[in-house]
Amino acid sequence: EVPSGDVKKGAKLFKAKCAQCHTVEKGGNAKQGPPLWGVIGRTAGTYDGFGYSEANKNSGILWS
Repeated sequence: EVPSGDVKKGAKLFKAKCAQCHTVEKGGNAKQGPPLWGVIGRTAGTYDGFGYSEANKNSGILWS
């Protein structure tokens, strides 16, 4: 079970560490990293139109 988090702190952390490379809105564009909308349940390295490394594409990671 995942412990509940602090939404305010999470938003601040995302803006500081993640937002320059990732979008989170539905239909968001790829930046330096792929969009994160719908990432839960997605296999790593499978977002269409983003150039992943072979290691990422073959990692077998399922985001949860």
